[in-house]
Amino acid sequence: MYTISPKCPNCGAALPSGSTDCQYCGARIELAPTLQQMRLLGFPCPNCGTLADKGSRFCSNCGQTLLIKCPGCRTDIPLSAHVCPKCGLNRAAVALIREAEEKRKSIDSQTTTRLEQVQQQIAQHESLRRVKDRLSLEAERLEVDAAQLGQTASNLSGRAAAILGAAFVIPLAFCVLVHLATAALGKGNAWGISCLGGIPAFLVVAAVSARHYVESQNARRKADTLRNKASDMRTPDAWRKYATPDETKAIETVFEWGKQEESRILQESEAERAKVDRWLEESFNALK
Repeated sequence: MYTISPKCPNCGAALPSGSTDCQYCGARIELAPTLQQMRLLGFPCPNCGTLADKGSRFCSNCGQTLLIKCPGCRTDIPLSAHVCPKCGLNRAAVALIREAEEKRKSIDSQTTTRLEQVQQQIAQHESLRRVKDRLSLEAERLEVDAAQLGQTASNLSGRAAAILGAAFVIPLAFCVLVHLATAALGKGNAWGISCLGGIPAFLVVAAVSARHYVESQNARRKADTLRNKASDMRTPDAWRKYATPDETKAIETVFEWGKQEESRILQESEAERAKVDRWLEESFNALK
């Protein structure tokens, strides 16, 4: 018998226009030539497609079982049953909930894509890109200066080590020479005089070594400072610290536009989700 309704004659779920199969309970529908009337033809066998009557437990063509598991209690129920006789779960309701969830996921996915597009437009905006390019060049220059300072620090450190080694060799050589000269002249304790004379030489050479070491450490600290600044200039929000007032004003205008766009997108997303909620509520009310 035909029913004048856009709903499935088996489970009561709303059917898309022109559809011949209910996506919620699996019923096969026949549309009447006029008035968009419809009637239940049966339920396709999942194995051979032969239509089975409502309540059938086996396919009349291939013998395939037409029992399925209830999503709620896992009881075997006929393929045509849209309500479980044991737990009362409505299969169509479960399908509607799943479809609503898929629609919400689709809305969220589209919203995320649109928000990402706004962020890309902001990142690629000329005012922000110009500042980033300038800061990138400055960062490269700082890194070159830091590398040069690092090399200078290494050279000074090497000199300091070489001079420190000489601080022991030179006084020792001085002691030996003075000792030989004093001994040749027959002057008292030759070793005492020679070693006493070598102390000033040691102090002078050690002082030179210390000066080079201090200079090398200062160069290293300056190089580290330049590297850190260069790294800071490459961060996404570096413009907030290094942009000029005019550049900052132009960039903030772009970000303000981005906030308005994001707010509009989120509002539209909420409106679409509300439509899904209303659709789900109306579909629930239409179920048998």
